[in-house]
Amino acid sequence: ETMLSDVESGVTAPACVVIEAIQGEGGVNEVSDHALREIRRITAERGIPLVVDEVQAGFCRSGDFFAFERAGIVPDVLCMSKAIGGS
Repeated sequence: ETMLSDVESGVTAPACVVIEAIQGEGGVNEVSDHALREIRRITAERGIPLVVDEVQAGFCRSGDFFAFERAGIVPDVLCMSKAIGGS
């Protein structure tokens, strides 16, 4: 966040931020609700689109319909695939 705010940091704003609320490869790794809310705040304040990948954890596989919902955030883009295709 500090590097994005500092105009002299040399870090340009990313085109977007992509995150999985629950990573399913290499074990099950959940991003905390607090971290999800902070990432949403940072991206919203800077006009950076937030993309949430729910290909593995979406459609009630995490308990909620989508894993990001437990944090109370709304992404700009939602990626889903397997459950829609029937596999």
